[in-house]
Amino acid sequence: MLLFWFFPLLCSAQGEEHEEVAERNIPLHALKWSPYHLINFYPTVQLAYERRLKERFSLQADMGIVLRRWLGQDFGNTEFENKRGVKLKLEARFYLKRQRLSNAFDYLSVEPYWNRINFDRTETLTDCFDVNCQSQFRRTYQYEMKYREPGLSAKYGIMLRFSHFIVDLNAGISLRFVNYISPDWVEQLIPEDNFNGGWIEIPNERKRVGVSPALGVRIGWAF
Repeated sequence: MLLFWFFPLLCSAQGEEHEEVAERNIPLHALKWSPYHLINFYPTVQLAYERRLKERFSLQADMGIVLRRWLGQDFGNTEFENKRGVKLKLEARFYLKRQRLSNAFDYLSVEPYWNRINFDRTETLTDCFDVNCQSQFRRTYQYEMKYREPGLSAKYGIMLRFSHFIVDLNAGISLRFVNYISPDWVEQLIPEDNFNGGWIEIPNERKRVGVSPALGVRIGWAF
């Protein structure tokens, strides 16, 4: 009879203990690498550090250095030469109590980010020696372009932990504020239609606010 009364309490205690163990298995520290960023139009070596601040709340700082040349992307392309810059992210992450598997942790996150990238561009135009343009010649212009994109992402994700090895997957949406900046003299000299940046081209260089899907794949080490 006593066992009948204490059995629910025992199950409840075991459930609380399992939850505490599960929360302790959420990494206190984690270092991660994103292979997905290597196939972006502006590829980066992207590394992240996650720090758990409370039982189910953590912050993740993420930084990527742009690669000037990767898999031949810049070969023969005079519109995007010498890519350089950084991609910065700061993610606030809240882990949910429910768990599908003992080593899987669901979470929701909000991530402000900032892409700051410069590259060089070469344009060759036809100029005229005379007013009637009877005598023409070709002139080459070289200048620096600036790509700036602050934004905010909201994501749902799952972290899988296998001892110290972790796989971090997430998906969501991003609110993007895209701006490409060229020198003032370029805007006057070269018509806008000559720029790479039509609405369906990649990248789209028109200044705009847009919404895009956000996908993340990271692997790393928890300690």
